[in-house]
Amino acid sequence: MITRTYASAAKRLRKMPPTIILCFVLLFGLVAIAVIAPLTDVYDPYSQNLMARLATPRFLDPASDYLFGTDSIGRDVLSRTIYGLRTSLIIGVLGLAIGTVLGVLMGMISGLGGELLDNIVMFLVDLQLSVPRTLIIIVVVVLVRPSVTVMVVVLGVLSWNGYARLVRGQILSVREEEFILCARALGASKMHIALRHVLKNIASPIIVLSTANLSSIILSESTLSFMGVGLQPPAISLGLMISTGRDHLVTSWWLAIIPSIALAILVLTTSLIGDWLRDVLDPQLRHGR
Repeated sequence: MITRTYASAAKRLRKMPPTIILCFVLLFGLVAIAVIAPLTDVYDPYSQNLMARLATPRFLDPASDYLFGTDSIGRDVLSRTIYGLRTSLIIGVLGLAIGTVLGVLMGMISGLGGELLDNIVMFLVDLQLSVPRTLIIIVVVVLVRPSVTVMVVVLGVLSWNGYARLVRGQILSVREEEFILCARALGASKMHIALRHVLKNIASPIIVLSTANLSSIILSESTLSFMGVGLQPPAISLGLMISTGRDHLVTSWWLAIIPSIALAILVLTTSLIGDWLRDVLDPQLRHGR
């Protein structure tokens, strides 16, 4: 049955809609640009040129030396957008990895560790859900100067509870299946059952949740930076660029609009890919259609 499910999912993956293909192309393009940015001949994103402050983008003035113009202290908007994109991807991917590993581990402990451990883990999940995420981050940044490392750890740790609840629920639904009972009868340890049998069979919902959380973490970091409680100058962040550019919306709108477009494309593509993966990998949704 499991083999047929994965075979069906693989067949649907091959029938990828054009919209999703475009999303993958855009996402891979953004990732490639962010990765190879240091190897390209773009302007130094930290270099200031007051003589060229608020230069008009080349698409508005063909004689301009800057493709996307410059900000209020003469820094190139294109290079800063690319490096802001790098920051968003680093925080998103590493934060996602921390949240996924921690959440899956805690979910497996909750589902396989007995009633006491289950109650403890679920209490921690409920405790975290009872405190607003923004409040926790504000307390952290008051105690520790916000940096990329701090944002990765904080946003990653704050996203573990969703995985824990998902993995626990999936384990409770499959741990009485015949193949699990057979593994127990053969003397398999809980760790062997968790890694060999359980984790393999709950991989699909974890993948779906991860793609959804990636866009959520990226958007959270940008929102916090926009509010002034995230990354601080001289760090480069899309949210920080939007925040500083909003003061020039009337005269130099590109300072806020260009990083906003980059952020919107990044979040939208990851969200659409996550929705599509949910439709492909979730058998309940597939059979309900």
